[in-house]
Amino acid sequence: ALAGNTWRWRRVAAEEWQAWSSGRVPLVAPGSVRDIYAAYVLQSFHFGLGDELRLVLSRWYEALAPGGRLLLSVPDLPTLCWLYLSPAGGLNDRFRVLQLMMGTQEQAYQVSRSGFDLPSLGYYLNEAGFAEYERVPDLGLFDDDSATQASRCAPRRLRSG
Repeated sequence: ALAGNTWRWRRVAAEEWQAWSSGRVPLVAPGSVRDIYAAYVLQSFHFGLGDELRLVLSRWYEALAPGGRLLLSVPDLPTLCWLYLSPAGGLNDRFRVLQLMMGTQEQAYQVSRSGFDLPSLGYYLNEAGFAEYERVPDLGLFDDDSATQASRCAPRRLRSG
């Protein structure tokens, strides 16, 4: 955690997170979680096959206590498309953008199966029960992929609650 972050966090392995998010195993009781922090996680779920994306967001919504928040960071697909097509970028730049779009694919859970812009992500959040969401420049909680910036354009982060 970054300096000033005094929250107690539980790190969940990718396999355990995927099993709980998809409804296969219980991890937490409904309404028992104050905040869920998911940086570069949501895009690893299918938006079509098995309706995974809706199921995952619904599970997260159910787990949150009243007033709880989903702190979410996903790659900003429109910005990444613009960066990929930018004539100023070289081959290495385009490869890094592809990794941000498609996942590094170095492990089974580092593969992107969904892509988002603000309206599409807002749609899925609303469908799951989240009434409000806002884009923030930085979650500022951890030194992780949620702080990644590609060129001068930062991925968009959402704070929902």
